[in-house]
Amino acid sequence: MKVIFDFDDVIFNAKQFKRELFWVLESHGYVDVSQLYEKARSSGEPFSLRAFIKAIDGTLSEDSFASLYETIIQKSKHLVNEEIFRLMKSLGKDNCYIVTNGVEEFQLDKIRRSIGEDSYREVIVVSGDKREAITMLCKRHGDEEVIFVDDKIAFLNALDFEQCKNLKTVLFNEHGFGNLVAEIEASQRGEAQLEEEEAFKKRRPKLDSGHTSPPSPHEVNHPIMGLR
Repeated sequence: MKVIFDFDDVIFNAKQFKRELFWVLESHGYVDVSQLYEKARSSGEPFSLRAFIKAIDGTLSEDSFASLYETIIQKSKHLVNEEIFRLMKSLGKDNCYIVTNGVEEFQLDKIRRSIGEDSYREVIVVSGDKREAITMLCKRHGDEEVIFVDDKIAFLNALDFEQCKNLKTVLFNEHGFGNLVAEIEASQRGEAQLEEEEAFKKRRPKLDSGHTSPPSPHEVNHPIMGLR
């Protein structure tokens, strides 16, 4: 089983980051920050923190710009969804991917400053929808179930389920974490059952025809360790 996580507003509190962004800029004496932000977002282009700072103050020296950028981006380390982060750790690095929409440098900076680089196998940054990236990962792991969790239903609706027969999706709303855990636990039970069936098939030919066959894995209850 592999789990693909969206970043903003799943792993990371992007709404709070915006508030922190406004606070830092206003504390440096800049005005009308929220209006300038909304204007930048209305363009439809992915948000770039570097471009936004330059739009607010194009007179900053290289050192002043770097200092202001660092002051803002370091706020990321306090904005992690700890439940999701613990879940990623429990699943293991090799079973977790991040597919996120935005400007690559900005997204990677937030990810590295917030959760580091030890809890996921790969980050894929896209500028449009996530269909191609999700399809590629589903094909890469075609013999496993893949779960994709995102807070935006538009990204989920755009997926190609014909090419992703092994894909399950979770909308990350107020019930998102519980629904995600339920999907993961169901997938783990399915994997455990398949492993038991394979083990049973390997043992069966070795049985002496004069002995009673052991019970099939369907007849034995095996507790699965939950994530919660």
